[in-house]
Amino acid sequence: MNTTTELRRRLGGVALVVAPLLLLAAALIHPKETTDPAHQLQIVAGSLNRWYLAHLLYIVGFAAFVPAVLALGSRLRASAPRLELWGAGLAVVGLFSSAGIVAIEGFGSWQLAQAADRGVAVDVLDRIVHSAGVVVPFGIIGLAVPAGLIVLAVGVARSRSAAPWVAWTLAAGAVLLAIGLGGTIKPALVAGIAALAVAMGTIGLGDLGAGVESSALSRRSPASHPAAG
Repeated sequence: MNTTTELRRRLGGVALVVAPLLLLAAALIHPKETTDPAHQLQIVAGSLNRWYLAHLLYIVGFAAFVPAVLALGSRLRASAPRLELWGAGLAVVGLFSSAGIVAIEGFGSWQLAQAADRGVAVDVLDRIVHSAGVVVPFGIIGLAVPAGLIVLAVGVARSRSAAPWVAWTLAAGAVLLAIGLGGTIKPALVAGIAALAVAMGTIGLGDLGAGVESSALSRRSPASHPAAG
């Protein structure tokens, strides 16, 4: 294994471990969400730091999720290239959309909660969260993330690139994630991300362990084959 491949493998392993943990931390500290804009701004105003930190962690987590998804997909390249293409493609598109909704609704709410005129702020937030121009490209398309993860889970199961329970846990986590995102149901969202953290973390740690073992073998190889004479 050359240096570039080894580095890519290690970075992918780190991303697989770290990305879902960042999203899990964000989901756990995120304040309550409601469909009522006035009530939502009250909640945000009462927990400005938590709201900001949660959405900052979401943004960082989404960024780390991109290489994690690509690392997961690369395991299918030889045996299930179409599943890799569709799974990784859907997930990456959904991640960009999810980052967009976090930036617009999350940080937008944080700013509006600090506005002097609460009535105007409520009206602006109401238009943001119920506008088709925001909901469709950023909210609905964001569901491509769990769709892509389900496709990748099928690929992992078919290619046997991980233990069967890992593939099933990944698929279950993706389904719960879709339920949590679609219905704004926090317990389902947290459970889904936790399942993803277990499945992806197991794969990532396996890749990191394989990388360490490969490096150790490379260091020992000159000693085990001394030059003649």
